[in-house]
Amino acid sequence: MSLFRCFHSLAKSDSCTANMGHYKNLSVNKQLYNAIIQWDADENPYTPQFQDIYYAQQGGLAETEFIFLLHNQLYKRWLTHDFTTRPFVIAETGFGTGLNFLATWQAFLQQCSDTNGILHFISVEQFPLSQVDITRSLAKWTSLTTYRDELLAVYPLAIYGWHRFSFANGRVVLTLGLGDVNELLPSLYANTETGLVDAWYLDGFSPAKNPSMWQASLFEQMQRLSRADASFSTFTAAGSVRRGLQAVGFCVNKVAGFADKREMLCGHAPNPKQPILSTKSTMPAWFRYPALTTDKHHAVIIGAGLAGTATAQALSQRGWHCTLLEAQAEIALGGSGNRQGILYPLLSASWDDLPTQFYLTAYQYARYLLQQLNKQAFVFEACGVLQLAGDVTAQMRFEKIVQTLQLPPAFVQCVSATQARLLAGVELTQAGLFFPQAGWVATATVCQQLLNKARQQADVQLKLNSYVANLQRTTEGWQVLDAEGQLLAHAPTVIFTNASGFQALPYAQALPLQTVRGQVSYVASTMTSQTLATAVCYDGFITPAWQAQHVVGASYDVNASRAFISAADNQANLAKLRAVLPDVAASIGSFVSARSAVRCSSLDHLPLIGALPDYALFMQNYADLQQGKRASCYTAPVYHQGLYVNLAHGSRGLLSALFGAEIIASLLNHEPLPLSQRVLEALAPQRFWVRQLKRGSSA
Repeated sequence: MSLFRCFHSLAKSDSCTANMGHYKNLSVNKQLYNAIIQWDADENPYTPQFQDIYYAQQGGLAETEFIFLLHNQLYKRWLTHDFTTRPFVIAETGFGTGLNFLATWQAFLQQCSDTNGILHFISVEQFPLSQVDITRSLAKWTSLTTYRDELLAVYPLAIYGWHRFSFANGRVVLTLGLGDVNELLPSLYANTETGLVDAWYLDGFSPAKNPSMWQASLFEQMQRLSRADASFSTFTAAGSVRRGLQAVGFCVNKVAGFADKREMLCGHAPNPKQPILSTKSTMPAWFRYPALTTDKHHAVIIGAGLAGTATAQALSQRGWHCTLLEAQAEIALGGSGNRQGILYPLLSASWDDLPTQFYLTAYQYARYLLQQLNKQAFVFEACGVLQLAGDVTAQMRFEKIVQTLQLPPAFVQCVSATQARLLAGVELTQAGLFFPQAGWVATATVCQQLLNKARQQADVQLKLNSYVANLQRTTEGWQVLDAEGQLLAHAPTVIFTNASGFQALPYAQALPLQTVRGQVSYVASTMTSQTLATAVCYDGFITPAWQAQHVVGASYDVNASRAFISAADNQANLAKLRAVLPDVAASIGSFVSARSAVRCSSLDHLPLIGALPDYALFMQNYADLQQGKRASCYTAPVYHQGLYVNLAHGSRGLLSALFGAEIIASLLNHEPLPLSQRVLEALAPQRFWVRQLKRGSSA
């Protein structure tokens, strides 16, 4: 599917949102603003908005150590925590300058230097500081400079939602939520029986000056997300905070505060974990995940394209042994094998639109990961992407997207035809959208670099010419078999990333998947075309020249079952280019070659990411879903134990497959997820069955 058609079909379609109407609770405007900072004579930051300080004048680093690390007993607990089963999870209200995170990161690596354990740090901030202000705020603590600089190298723009980063070779993970804590914490997924968080840093400004944060809903979410005996500490001793925590079951102690502050609060959640008090953010039963039943970190990954190699990289970073099975003679010979692909987000003019939420988060994660891979070998050029409007109606739609989402201009902006021409460096006559941080990706090279990185991190085996025909369940997990019934590999966990190859397996029969054939043309660059400075998307696309060639695309044939090169498709690709960039098209002398591949796409154009339920039992257990019974009347689905999918990315694999791998790895490692519950539900394979049952159909 051409990038233009992908974008417009998603922008026009509200099918996913319409089918999940009960999720439309986001406010219209999610625009975020950087904090306004003032400085005292000692270079301490102060916020005039809340009329409060970010840390104690007596010493912010010492304050962090005293209030949060010591009163959560982290040094002692890290020594006894079983890191082989799950990470240690801290959740913070108020990221602020990042001081608490950086100090905890440093302390964790010093305390746990002889383990491979993972520290996962969740933090929420509604008014993120700018990079300049963070640098200035932390300048006095030179012991944190290296950590600060690593954070700032990936620090995101002020964009609403969850942002995922990892440091120290994956041993420290930051899930940073930008927005209102009382919106973002309810969006976090947690198993209702086990919880998620081991320790809470209740920071942020004082309850008297920031009452909108210190609400009953915050304490209810703490109760929902906490593991049994989870600890908390906070600088405040306010009675409203003490009563709010006690009301949801926390044991609260009042102790001496830091420096000249008389008192502070600390304590812990009950053990055993109590039933969830607030059901407002509880995932519907039919999307709920079971508690994992295996502690064997070994997975078979079927398919070695973008999704497969990214999944291997994400799991190996967490110490998993992976066996990667590829049906062809090399990796990335399918839909992931183009020389260049274009990376930019797919947006609509609504924050309520679940595809917009997903692709916005996935795009930012993909950029982050590609920038990390660029340190090994060149894979990503952030040259900017122009999305041409084509007509007045499309331009009006683009303007509405920018006006509604209110994203930073450094992320996306509307441009006139004149501005587009100056940005592209070639003659064109259409206005459109410009994504300054987007660009083109050496797709096949990305797959190889992901595989290389995976092998550096853990035991990752690649088996080529290994076509998977069937799976067989055993007491040890799954046997993966070829067409002759010969064993290819076995493991407790199997992850399907093999796109159209998955459709031949029985597990795909009840899922609405389709094959899509696409063809791109490789053309020699010329003196004229080499001036093209950005990637340009229309009802086709063209990349800037790389190694004396452009990639021009792309054809789109639904339900084509095989890949083949078509001369007519080459001419069609050139004709679409000629309509928008006539000078560039006229200068092209010859086709160097072409490439065709068959991709897998879903009915609603979102990928399938998550655990794979048993279809027959699902339809049986939820047969009366149309009757409107309360979700609490149902239990979680029965899953094919250990089977997961990260596929059906269509032509958007660059955008979504890398993020899909991080989601799968997080699920398998009992980690916080890098996206909201609602988006997770929108990606679940059983979403189609839920819609079907709600319509009253069991066929």
